[in-house]
Amino acid sequence: MRERRIRSRGLYPFLAGIFLFLLSVILFFSRMSSADNSSKKLPYKFFPNDFGPPSVDVSHYPPEIKGDYHLFLRKCSVCHTVARPLNAQFLQLSADHVARFKSDHPDFKSVSTDIVMPGPKAWALIVNRMMAKPGASISPQDGKKIVEFLVYDSKVRKTGKNFPAWETHREELLAHFRKLYPEMYKFLREIGEL
Repeated sequence: MRERRIRSRGLYPFLAGIFLFLLSVILFFSRMSSADNSSKKLPYKFFPNDFGPPSVDVSHYPPEIKGDYHLFLRKCSVCHTVARPLNAQFLQLSADHVARFKSDHPDFKSVSTDIVMPGPKAWALIVNRMMAKPGASISPQDGKKIVEFLVYDSKVRKTGKNFPAWETHREELLAHFRKLYPEMYKFLREIGEL
C-alpha cells in the first residue's frame, strides 16, 4: 500500500508538468497564429506622420486648450504615437472657414490632400473612430476635449502665415517615408491613408 502511494505521488507532479507544458505550447502557437492574422489585416504598423515631432509648443495656447493637450497626450499615446495625429494633414474648419482658407491660398487647388485636408468634421470623425477601437479608454467628454485641442492646434499650425511651413514639413515627412518604405508608401497611397 505504501509503495502505491509513493508511486502515485511521483505520477501527479509528472502529469501536471506535462499538462502545463502542453498548455504553454498551445498558448504559444495560438498567439503566433493571431499575430499572423492581425498582420494580414493591418500590413502597416506606422505612417509618415510617426516620423514627425511628438509634441508641440502650447505655451501660447489658451489655458483650456493646454489642458486638452495634456489629456490628448495621455489618452492618444495608449494606442499609437502622438506624432501620428500631430503631423497629420487633417484640418477641421467650418464651411465658411474652408472657403476663406482656399481664398487665402489661391494655389490650394494644386496642393495635395496629403499636405492638408480641410473639412467641417475632419478631427471629429477621426477621434470618434479611435474611441470605438477596443482598448481605447476615451469617454465622450474626453473625446470632445481632444477634438477641441486638435481643431485649435491644426488651425494655428496649418493655416495663415504658418501654412508654407506646414506644407514644407508634410512634404519632407512624405518624401522621407517614401524613401525608407517605398512599398508601404505605395500601399498607403492606394488605400488613401497618407
